[in-house]
Amino acid sequence: MKRLALLSLAIFIAGVTSAPALSNPHRRAAISIAQAPAGPAVLATANFVTAEKDHPTQGTVRILEEKGKRYVEFSADFKTVEGPAVAVILHRGHTVAVNIHGKDYITLAPLRSFTGAQRYEIPPQVNLADFGSVAIWCGDFNVTFGYAPL
Repeated sequence: MKRLALLSLAIFIAGVTSAPALSNPHRRAAISIAQAPAGPAVLATANFVTAEKDHPTQGTVRILEEKGKRYVEFSADFKTVEGPAVAVILHRGHTVAVNIHGKDYITLAPLRSFTGAQRYEIPPQVNLADFGSVAIWCGDFNVTFGYAPL
């Protein structure tokens, strides 16, 4: 009986000493915020617009920052027509003509797939403020398939 009373007292004391820490809503909020994983920061979002009627382009593009790096990311519903030497570019204008000039854009990478979600890293030296859109462009024929104004 004496053992049971001591055990009950120990459980009661442990419960009383830990209860204020757990019942403090500010402490719980701090714990849950500290444990929440940080996701990418969305810097811009836009929908693709077809630039050349025979090369329809659709989907959404986002500019993300994650772990100190920036990316252009296409949505799962991204779709454009196939062509040779198709690339993902950053263009200086908010609208992109069908035919463009070399001084008006930089190439991020060759397009990996004509459909679906994909991501392209933006080099750290690129100042995004200098660019107004992301575009899908065919270098062999200098034809913009579509662009997304940022």
